[in-house]
This record gives sequence, structure tokens and C-alpha cells, in this order.
Amino acid sequence: MMTQFVQQDETAESKKALRPLNTRAILQIMRKGRFLILESVVLFILLGLAYIHTQSRLYTAMAIVAPQESSQANIQSGTSALQALGSLSGVSLGKDGSALDEFLGTLDTPVVAAGMQSHYGILQKVFAGSWDSVKHRWRPPPRRFYSGAINSIMGMPQPGPPNIFSLAGYVTQYIKKTKDRDTSFITLRYSNPDPKFATYFLRTLCMAADEAMRDAAKRRAAVNVEFLQEKLKTVQSADLRQALIAMLEDQERTLMLANSGETYAFRFVQPPITSDSPTWPASKKILEAAIALGLIFGFAVSAFLYWFVQGQVSRFDGFRQAGSLTAFLVGRWNSRRA
Repeated sequence: MMTQFVQQDETAESKKALRPLNTRAILQIMRKGRFLILESVVLFILLGLAYIHTQSRLYTAMAIVAPQESSQANIQSGTSALQALGSLSGVSLGKDGSALDEFLGTLDTPVVAAGMQSHYGILQKVFAGSWDSVKHRWRPPPRRFYSGAINSIMGMPQPGPPNIFSLAGYVTQYIKKTKDRDTSFITLRYSNPDPKFATYFLRTLCMAADEAMRDAAKRRAAVNVEFLQEKLKTVQSADLRQALIAMLEDQERTLMLANSGETYAFRFVQPPITSDSPTWPASKKILEAAIALGLIFGFAVSAFLYWFVQGQVSRFDGFRQAGSLTAFLVGRWNSRRA
């Protein structure tokens, strides 16, 4: 009975000793747990350095593009009249929109991926790990028992070698696009361990997308020219014929510009260039985050050990008396050896 009363008194005293977390308590936690907080910061810095060491160095290529004035004017000129005329015959003769927006929407399409592969053979460079340069063929993908069994049960095809759809997905994942609201310029970024390939890939992507848009514009203009020429044969009204002739001239101008040697949809404000130093891993930011996490973790553990269990007889007493994690572990080790 006496022991029970003593335990109840100790519990009551320990509960009474617990105070809310205030400025004084925080300062006390920091003072008593300063060694633990320091050790926690050092530990997280070491973890951050290990993480930096294991990361691949990436270099970022950047290009800034703006709409080509000629293509922008072609898209916007006479479009409303063409749409009105096309609606009468059920033929689509174009739509309102920005040439640069269309260019951005084209970047990660299989059509552009097919152009990159046919003109530049880019698949073998992007997925170099799956390409056997000696035998000039794709290596079979590694087969895992569980994935093969699941695919067989669900009737799904086994994964094959990289193709244009793989390349289109790669572009979607790794090309970063940013649009400036004031200038409407588009900044494209692409990161790769090889700085020369990063520049090459970004330029290749832009040129392949421009070529795809050029071909689409030529096909569309050719259809429009044929349609307008047929309409001119049947229209008798002088005003309507004059409007049709103006539209026909616009479409022929589009064909002429699409066949020119310059880029059709965009112009480079800044051609693709790659940073001289790696942009990843960002060592400074990682170490700053490691220090912040170390401080937070060390303070949290100190608060638990010195505030939540203050005044209680528990297994943390030895730790509180030692004052730091290192001293506590050394003391426990020496006591066991003794």
C-alpha cells in the first residue's frame, strides 16, 4: 500500500511539473538539448552530402522562342471569313489561335517524335542504355517474373523496345515550358548529364516541331486553295468574287512562306545554350534543407526528452543526465562492459 501511495504521489508531482510550451520552456529545451541538436544537424548534413554524391550531374539547356511574325500574321489574317465560308460547305478552313501556342502543343506529339527519329535518329541517343551499338539493334527489355505473370494474366502485351510514343512521353516528362505573360516569349529547358547532347536535343526538338507545323500548313493551304478555286468558278457576285480572290491570295502567301527556308512557326530569341556548371544536384539548397531539417529534428527530440518526460522517473533519465546522444551511448556501452 505504501508503495502504491508513493507511486501516486510521484505521478501527481510529475504531472504538476509539466508546464505548457512557452518561450521559457523553448529556451530551456534548447539549452539542455544543445548537444543533441548539434549532433542532429551534423547527421543531416552528412546525409545531405551522401545524397549529393549519389546524384547524377545534370546540365540544363535553355532556349527562348518567339512567334514568327509571318506565320502569326498568316494564322490571323482572313481566318474569320474563311471559317464563315467553310461553314457553308462543311469544310474547315482554319481556326483562330497563336502560332506559338500551336507550336508548344506540337512539341510532345508522336508526329514530332517521328520527325526527330526519321531526320536525326534520336531514339538511339535518348535511350542509349537499351541500344546495342555493336549489333545495331535494341536490347530486349529485362523480364521480371512478377510483371510477366501479371501481364499474362491480364492479357497485356509485353513491353517492347522504345518507339516514337516512348520519345513523345520522354518529351512530355523532361521538357519544361514557361511562358512570359508580358512578352509572350516561351522558355524551354531540358536537362541531361551530357551538356552537348542537351543543346542538340533541344534544338532538334524545336526544328522537328517547326517542320511538322510547316507540313501541316502546306497541306491545309493546298486544300484551301483548291476549295477557293472551285468556288470562284460558280460565284457570280462581284463583291463575293473579290472576297474569294483576297482569301485565295492569303492562302497562296501561306504556301509561299511555308516553302521558305526560315523557320515557319517561331524564331529563336536565344538559341539553345547549356550551362557551364551542373544545375543538379543543387548542393547549396540541399545543404540548407539538411541544416533546417537537422535543427527541427534535434529540437523535436529534445522537446520530447526534456519537456514531455520532465520530472518523471523513466529510461530517459540517463539521457537527460548525459546531455547528448554521444555521451549517453558511450555511457551505456561502458556500463555494459563493466
